Amino acid sequence: MSAAAPSPQPAPSPRGQQPLPVEALQDLLGGLLVERERLRGEGSDLLLERNRREIVRIQREICYALIETHGPLTGRG
Repeated sequence: MSAAAPSPQPAPSPRGQQPLPVEALQDLLGGLLVERERLRGEGSDLLLERNRREIVRIQREICYALIETHGPLTGRG
C-alpha cells in the first residue's frame, strides 16, 4: 500500500501579503535577470549568489501561481 506524496505548498508571502499575479512575477524575474547581467560585470560572487537565489524563488512563485490559475497537469497528454 503506497500513500501519495503530499503536494508541496508554496512558501507563504512575506508578512501575509497576497501572492502576486503571474504577470507581475514575470516582470520581477525580468528585472532580476537584467540585474544578474550587471552583477556579472562587477564580479561580486556574494551578490550573484543572492540574485540567483531570488531568481529561483520568483521562478518557484511563478510555477505555483500558474498551477493556481490553470490547475495541475495531471492526466494530460
